Amino acid sequence: MKRFAQSFAGRLLIALMAIQLLVSPVALWGVYRLIESELHDRFIDYSRREAAQYSHMVVANPDPAGIAALLDDLVLSGALCSASMVAVNGKATGPASTCAGNVFVEDFKFGEHGDDTYSVQIRAGKAGNLQLGFDEAPVNARLAEIARSLLYAGAAWITVVLALAAVVGVRLSRSLKHLSHSARVVAAGGVTETLLLNSPISEVASLSRDLESMRISLVQGAQELREMNLQLLSARDEANRAAYFDALTGLPNRTLFRFRAEALIAQARRMKNCLAFLFIDLDRFKHVNDSLGHLVGDELLKALATRLGKTLRESDLIARLGGDEFAIVLPNITSLDDARRIAAKVLAVIERPINIDGRELHISASIGISAFPQDGAELQTLVKQADIAMYKAKDSGRNNVRVFSADMAHEAEARMRTENELRAALRNNEFVLHYQPQYREGNPPELIGAEALIRWQHPTRGLLSPFYFIAVAEDTGLIVPVGQWVLGETCRQISAWRDEGFTIFRVAVNVSVTQLKQADFAVQVRRLLESFDLTPDAIEIEITESVMLEPHENIVDNLNDLKALGVHMTIDDFGTGFSGLATLTRMPVHKIKIDQSFVHDMSGGALGAAIVRTTIALAKNLSLEIIAEGVETTEQRDMLIQMGCNNMQGYLYSRPISASALAALLRPSSQSTEYLAV
Repeated sequence: MKRFAQSFAGRLLIALMAIQLLVSPVALWGVYRLIESELHDRFIDYSRREAAQYSHMVVANPDPAGIAALLDDLVLSGALCSASMVAVNGKATGPASTCAGNVFVEDFKFGEHGDDTYSVQIRAGKAGNLQLGFDEAPVNARLAEIARSLLYAGAAWITVVLALAAVVGVRLSRSLKHLSHSARVVAAGGVTETLLLNSPISEVASLSRDLESMRISLVQGAQELREMNLQLLSARDEANRAAYFDALTGLPNRTLFRFRAEALIAQARRMKNCLAFLFIDLDRFKHVNDSLGHLVGDELLKALATRLGKTLRESDLIARLGGDEFAIVLPNITSLDDARRIAAKVLAVIERPINIDGRELHISASIGISAFPQDGAELQTLVKQADIAMYKAKDSGRNNVRVFSADMAHEAEARMRTENELRAALRNNEFVLHYQPQYREGNPPELIGAEALIRWQHPTRGLLSPFYFIAVAEDTGLIVPVGQWVLGETCRQISAWRDEGFTIFRVAVNVSVTQLKQADFAVQVRRLLESFDLTPDAIEIEITESVMLEPHENIVDNLNDLKALGVHMTIDDFGTGFSGLATLTRMPVHKIKIDQSFVHDMSGGALGAAIVRTTIALAKNLSLEIIAEGVETTEQRDMLIQMGCNNMQGYLYSRPISASALAALLRPSSQSTEYLAV
């Protein structure tokens, strides 16, 4: 052994062993330093971006209590180790090249302090400097794990090298010299330097391949760490966007809108400026989704969001609150006239045709306006007032702008009170039906049917006509249960009259568009008739002309099913809507009812009489029955008879009466030539 150690080959082998013992740690240390530098840079960038974002949040919330709550939430959520505000000393505390011109004070250096915390201090406007502590522990733990992996790899590497060197001896000297050179390059930081050797010795070639695999594994590990950090940063950015921006339009969502709007209100309060809030709701947007599909509706919303963003000033705030509702905050306005002018501009932009998939779409909107400070000092109040004004704009015919006033608030409160009382009326069975008789003119007039008219026996206001509550029922959807009650009560009363021995030819019931949109409406009517053992011609469904304008497929299906069932249908208030002759011929109706406004206008001029005469002629040409409502004078009666309309109802014959009073008219002895103006 001593002779071998003194030989050239032995000395070379020993030298190679010594070199490996020295080079291997250096190579591992070089790789470790590369990974440490990468993690260091990523952590610094992450911390600075987070600090800048939190600084913006503090600037947007100047309330000290709000800032304190925000700092507590940041620490309690685990995002930070510490967060506090420090006084501004007026001196620059860091290099001028830091992020976005903000000044950082940082103490980051792995292993040089034991608190595992990286502190960052950044200016936060007038509130002072924001001092944040970010947790270094995950980074340090990852570095420790990498160091252990490198130590294990290095130990394995040295063991293999020493074992092979002891076996092959001199035969490996030259090849190991080349391998040592490559290892030194790797140790110096050249991780891209290959360790593969073109050696005729198979053992050396195998060793070089193994070492190359180890080098590639280390490089891949470092690359995976970099990619993992990038994915984490991307996931964080995506989470922030999902939390504060609408996924469809890219506009701020309700959460971010609240933060920014409250900041603008606080600024307006501090600067004693005016601010306007616009609440925008698209008109009949549901019809777009129902008729063209939600994908077209989504494209329409995106196009409108882009238009609105280009229309407003950079200082204005626009957000999508959800569905087809948008909100705009207009800071620094001089008067409400500015808000009205901008709202009119927004309406004009929305009204412009939008081309989607080769289809030109038209839509309008209703806008409500509230102003700070006269309409409210808090965001929630301003939103509520603008919402009330928006509904007033819809009530005024849509495609309109309304500015909030105190009268609107009173109307909204009364409307809400009526809605609540309507729900209670349904629970407490406070509704009653009155019936207005319908006659065929003759000598004497013949009772041919009646129209069921709902009344509300209010506990404090007495008997109320539909004028006071039907509109609220329509808007709130309560018209569906109310309409179901009317149908059920009418069928029950017809059955009761039949059990008493009376025969009523047909009772008309008014049905709303909302009821006809119910998929099972015709089924409900059939079940009611069956439950009371009534024939389909016992009731008559009265619908308004607005039904013809609705594209909802359930409406047409229900009307056709009712016709197939044998239920008669009447177009009520004919002539007051916008139905065309072609549409009328396609609807499965049996009768036309002339609106009372035309009946009243007959004696006032030739135009009123011409409208009634044309309607009667139209009904006869289409083989439809005709009846006139609102007949109050003998002059109106005589003119209708002369024009060819003999079926009438109105105060000349009878006011709406109770079920028992109508039962009295059904008795044969009650038939008289006297008019029944009761």
